[in-house]
Amino acid sequence: MVKQTIIILFGVVICGCKNTQLNYSHVAQMQDASVILWEIQGANPQKAMFIFPHPDDEITCAGTIAKMKANNWEVYLLTLTKGSDDQDKMVRTNEWNAAAKSLGYDKTLLCDFYNNNWEDIMQQNVRFWPENLDSISSLIYKTVLDWQPDVLITYDDAIGGYGHPEHLLSAKIVRDLFTTHVGNADFSPKYLYQMTLPQALEDFIVADLPSYKLAIELYGVNGLPEPDLAADITNFWPAKRNAAACYQSQAEILNKFYLLPSNADSAAHYATFNKEYYREIKR
Repeated sequence: MVKQTIIILFGVVICGCKNTQLNYSHVAQMQDASVILWEIQGANPQKAMFIFPHPDDEITCAGTIAKMKANNWEVYLLTLTKGSDDQDKMVRTNEWNAAAKSLGYDKTLLCDFYNNNWEDIMQQNVRFWPENLDSISSLIYKTVLDWQPDVLITYDDAIGGYGHPEHLLSAKIVRDLFTTHVGNADFSPKYLYQMTLPQALEDFIVADLPSYKLAIELYGVNGLPEPDLAADITNFWPAKRNAAACYQSQAEILNKFYLLPSNADSAAHYATFNKEYYREIKR
């Protein structure tokens, strides 16, 4: 009963109350046509490493992943947690494996660092992460050295997507590693891309969430960083949806973030949410 209550609370806090009758033409106007398109081309394939704290975080940029794979890039995924208890870990691990198979990564690693539950997060009682940043950083650093990617992709280090502290702390670790090892020839990445949104979409998707508002207050920031690049994923939405559908335990939340459209709305949805946005940081 307690676990069910926490799950329900998580859904209410994260998802909020959104109109199920989405006005696609209205949302389409929120896309920012001024943002430069990220040319992910097969003529210059690279190695991209995605780093996220939770199974299903990668769905946010699964269109970019699918586009990279279609253009002969090597794509790697490092996920830092499995779940909050044994049952949750078993379910989420199986879902993560299914999604990974669907997207066809070249290398994957699923770790088991502590995953804070949402009740503790909203009470600002975040455990393990603040005291163990060095051990998490060491694992990420070692994996980067082993895999030798050209680019890193993760959450933003301003607010962590919508205010999740594990999003934010993992993004800060990656940013610190990227900055610290500028002169290290063994540290291969030349670019760091942080997921973000243009202002209109930020206001529409995340700005009303209690976790977002709490993060704005705690960290003294204005919100997500402005995007430098946008990946056109129009043709890769089916692959993104297939991967999202692997996470049945997270289906309601993914749907509320517009990451798991119904089949009936798929054509309009794909055409409307047709870009994934990134802040670009160079070495």
